[in-house]
Amino acid sequence: MNNPCMLFNPFFEICCLEMKHEGLYTYKRGNDSKNGCMLTMEICKDIIISSKPCVYWAHEGEWIKLQLVQTSVVVEHWIKKNTENKKEIIIPNPQKKSSLVLQNINNKDAGSYIAANTSETWKSGCLTLKIVNSLVTVGKKDDSYVTMIKNSIKLKFIGCKLANIKLLKWKKSLLTEGTEIRELESTSNYELILSKMTKNDEGRYWCEVTNIDDTSTNSGILTLHVVHDIVNVGLSPASCSATIGDSIQIRYFNEIIPQQIIFTAKRSGFNQIAPERKVTKITDTASLFIEEISKEDEGCYLFASADGDAISGVLTLSVIEGNERYNNL
Repeated sequence: MNNPCMLFNPFFEICCLEMKHEGLYTYKRGNDSKNGCMLTMEICKDIIISSKPCVYWAHEGEWIKLQLVQTSVVVEHWIKKNTENKKEIIIPNPQKKSSLVLQNINNKDAGSYIAANTSETWKSGCLTLKIVNSLVTVGKKDDSYVTMIKNSIKLKFIGCKLANIKLLKWKKSLLTEGTEIRELESTSNYELILSKMTKNDEGRYWCEVTNIDDTSTNSGILTLHVVHDIVNVGLSPASCSATIGDSIQIRYFNEIIPQQIIFTAKRSGFNQIAPERKVTKITDTASLFIEEISKEDEGCYLFASADGDAISGVLTLSVIEGNERYNNL
């Protein structure tokens, strides 16, 4: 909790828990700061494990609880098999619980999980846990997101109450106007997994929602950019290299973005400044996209205000052949 709040009723309940409810709760009697109790509440998602295999995609930093559908089963320990080397790891379970909590998930948690129990009448199925780099929400308003090639992301619809939805379809079109609209298959109606992305995953994504009263509506459009590299430019000089044919995002990285119009200037041939490119704003960040990089894109870039004053350090961009990068590794 960033901001403390007073709860005057000593007995309270929070319905429909969300991540915004996570935090530290303190209950004190009167003005006595010494007498009181504290409760740390963390929100995690229950993943129900039955006797059949299942798959769950978690995003980095997420908390989840693996919960056996048979809660009375005594679990001796949990077995995890790593995705990469197939090595088995024993996870102790001294309290013999039928659940396992995974905190602040990262790539090391990827793998297959199974509960080792002594019951002969019921055996746990295997949960395959896969990891995405980030969770991106799709709501009522248009939005944009930039990610890198080979990343995986989870798109989640949050545009209305899920209980009011009768049918939800994910749709996609290319970034160019007037392109064909495709309907996408999803393992979950409200979530769409984009795994190990390529430039082909770039485009506009939205949801077509049919409510229980048979009224239809569309969510906001998420414009997804997929690039080979994201380069942050602050107040200090910086440098980077890109391979011919790559696409990159040069992003103005500063806590305060000036309100006046911002544009990028390029020093052609590392010499005089000549405005050559426009800047687009992506999630309140001034950004420059360079697609299909060539030798002509080599040079020095900086962000400037409408008055021509530099507001960032200079970024020196070098463009190399693909085999040059390989030889330098």
